[in-house]
Amino acid sequence: MTRSWLGTAAVVAAALLAPAGAGAQDPDDQTEDHEEQDRRYHEQRMKQQERQEEEPAADATQEQRAAQFLARAEELVKDKNYWGRDSDLYRVETDDPEIDTQAVLELLDSFRGFFDAFWQPRLKLSPYDAQSRVFLYDSFYKYNQLLPFDARRMPVRPEGHYVSAYNVLAVHTRAGPPAGLADALIHEAAHQLIEQRIYGGSGRASVWVGEGLASYFGYTLRTKDGKFQAGRTGGKSSALWKGAPPGADNEAALRLRSLRSALKTAQAGWLEDVLEADPGLFYGTDIELNYAASWLVVHYLLEAEDGRHAGAFATYIEGEAAGRAGPAALYESLGVGAADLESAIVAYAGKVKT
Repeated sequence: MTRSWLGTAAVVAAALLAPAGAGAQDPDDQTEDHEEQDRRYHEQRMKQQERQEEEPAADATQEQRAAQFLARAEELVKDKNYWGRDSDLYRVETDDPEIDTQAVLELLDSFRGFFDAFWQPRLKLSPYDAQSRVFLYDSFYKYNQLLPFDARRMPVRPEGHYVSAYNVLAVHTRAGPPAGLADALIHEAAHQLIEQRIYGGSGRASVWVGEGLASYFGYTLRTKDGKFQAGRTGGKSSALWKGAPPGADNEAALRLRSLRSALKTAQAGWLEDVLEADPGLFYGTDIELNYAASWLVVHYLLEAEDGRHAGAFATYIEGEAAGRAGPAALYESLGVGAADLESAIVAYAGKVKT
């Protein structure tokens, strides 16, 4: 399908898939002084050329590309406020002087244990024991240089990104409210574990599954004793900022409220639009509603009716990992038709507590 899930004419976020620097000039760069405009244009072109020259040669091996990417990430993060810390599973590096790296490590280690315990009864997980690299940038400028797209061009700037080509997590620490940083970290850590532990590094997860699962885990409540509570939506009892008390951003509630409102006027077939959306459409003008919808679908499949559909959803995920994806495969796994599943999910939207 080519329409957005609300049935409007979607404007595809082409900049997501385009190289950095592509596209129209930013409105902030416009000026009536043509000499100044020309100077800025050539300056941007020089920066883009320098960035392209830093990229590995076309015949470089994946190991060489990864090494060069990590070297660039290290160069960007190591300023006067640099700090790094390790656990067996993660290495966290940041240039944000307000970040408590020990708290970040404890949160990530805690999530890794929860993720494995959550899936082991449901799926056969692929081995993955490598130490994961996590870069937390105070500066959007630095963070944006590591992304495979120019985040300035997106309808909504992402707070974090899992750079799957090099297996690296990058997060902009000042992108949202301080209490939301923990959710963003877990969202990106979930992307990595979904790809490595569930899909075996194949990258075969459909967009809605990847984003829906990452949001499910990102919005999962973590209590004061450090335990994640499957199925419960809430904040994280982790103070990732030095001297700050634990807090909880309520992004999940805001997204669910917007989605409930949108569902009241959504055309029949919106669910299939989400299930079939390619990255260009998913991350287009309806990006926030697509995130919310994919999260709601995953939440329904895992938690509705006391987890009745969780086994069938796991079967579908196994099929995706083997190269069998699409709405028809999901309906077959669940034993339900498209219209009935859509109706059930709309009804479930009113029952989710945030």
